[in-house]
Amino acid sequence: MDVLSKAALNQGMSNYVLVVYRQAVATIVIAPFATIFDKKVRPKMTVAIFTKIMVLALLE
Repeated sequence: MDVLSKAALNQGMSNYVLVVYRQAVATIVIAPFATIFDKKVRPKMTVAIFTKIMVLALLE
């Protein structure tokens, strides 16, 4: 990762663009594993849980 980052930055890529690309690739790679392995562990999305998430998002 260090070599790829150094090469991209030396060719003129912005630091912010590099971070966005790196996060996008990590999400695409990790998301299938999270959905497969945690399918039985996570609770159902109820109205109460959704409301709590939205209130926390607004307060943060």
